[in-house]
Amino acid sequence: MKRISLVLLSAASCGFALPVFAQPADCAAEIRKVDEALAKGPQVDADKLQQVRKLRDDAEKLRAQGKNAECVATIERAKAMLKLGT
Repeated sequence: MKRISLVLLSAASCGFALPVFAQPADCAAEIRKVDEALAKGPQVDADKLQQVRKLRDDAEKLRAQGKNAECVATIERAKAMLKLGT
């Protein structure tokens, strides 16, 4: 019985930890999507393009600071301006 409890506790711990570990990679992947879109020369006006680049740079700084939730939120705003899917 003790062994089953230990296995269940370990599995539950891993389940809660996985989203935390996945988030930084998600942020980096989303930044890459914006970079790829910018490299293709999106059809947006210069003002919007400047805003997207600033949001992208801000997201990179947030990621470096470990503020992954803020990074994802920021890069999602940039993706929305470029009309990229999530």
